[in-house]
Amino acid sequence: MSKTEDTSLTNPKINLDVRNATFADLPQICDLSERVYKGTGMYGYSEPELIGQINHFPEGQLVITAGGNVVGYCATLRVTEKMGFKKHNWDQITGN
Repeated sequence: MSKTEDTSLTNPKINLDVRNATFADLPQICDLSERVYKGTGMYGYSEPELIGQINHFPEGQLVITAGGNVVGYCATLRVTEKMGFKKHNWDQITGN
């Protein structure tokens, strides 16, 4: 199979798996986030940012894999109720 066939989401033989992100996923998550945000004026995740996310809240960092390749990433944050309900912007709620 070619690389395209291995990871094609239209291939019925490819299973999608959802699991917690690991440090081994970092290069693929960085690559994915750079491609997603390219041309938007925003930037993808750096490895140090991802390490911090996994270290602080590992249960909230998820990847979706297809054919062993990361095809999706979900990052969640835990904040206090007080912080979450008070007026804030993105930089404030995420710790910049």
